Amino acid sequence: MKKLISAFMIAAVCAVGSAAVAQTTTTKQEAKKSGQATKAAPKTATATVTATCKDGTTYSGKTKKGACSKHGGVKSWDKA
Repeated sequence: MKKLISAFMIAAVCAVGSAAVAQTTTTKQEAKKSGQATKAAPKTATATVTATCKDGTTYSGKTKKGACSKHGGVKSWDKA
């Protein structure tokens, strides 16, 4: 009887362990696939934002952050 219980315990531990390993492997494979999909995606051109500052100067850059910061702020954002 003790051998039977021991055998069931060993089988249970092996089953749980293999399920955890299988899940980890699947997660790694999914991460790898998503990484490949990201690499395969075509690179798009970075959009440039433009603004007219309150003192009449213009700003052109990759982001709106800091636009016209030394020119009194943004008067209006220009449409691309």
